[in-house]
Amino acid sequence: MPRVVAPDDPIAQIVQMMVPPKASGSTYLLPCIVKVALAAQATPSNGGTFSVQNPFEEAALVALVIDKTTGATGIATIDAGVVANATSSGDNLIDGKSVQTAEVISSFNDGGTNGKGWRRVDAKGGTNDFVTGTVSADSSGLVGSAYLIFVPTT
Repeated sequence: MPRVVAPDDPIAQIVQMMVPPKASGSTYLLPCIVKVALAAQATPSNGGTFSVQNPFEEAALVALVIDKTTGATGIATIDAGVVANATSSGDNLIDGKSVQTAEVISSFNDGGTNGKGWRRVDAKGGTNDFVTGTVSADSSGLVGSAYLIFVPTT
């Protein structure tokens, strides 16, 4: 029978319900999902479509899903990846995917040539602790959200 959380359950009880029964040799980690709006840009800048810093004070694994609810009017692609700061560009999560159509793209199954499902990101304040999204050309009209899934490694 699944565990059910009621609106009036105490916070400690809710957290306890989120953790499965203890298994020998296992560690249970709570991921963090960060949702940010995509920024359409007439003149692209590195990290200008979105930029998110690792929320953890420790290294994490990160994956990315982009939900484009309205495509860009211009011909543009997006690169997204783990980088050193909010104004850098990377393509190791998603590489060269079109932003012209309303669709979902993810690092899990269609990240492009250099895109991979999961990447390691340094601890907050570390060398490579940001994930950014950068478009290649005018992305006016683009509407949607980026969902970043961070899983701490310790």
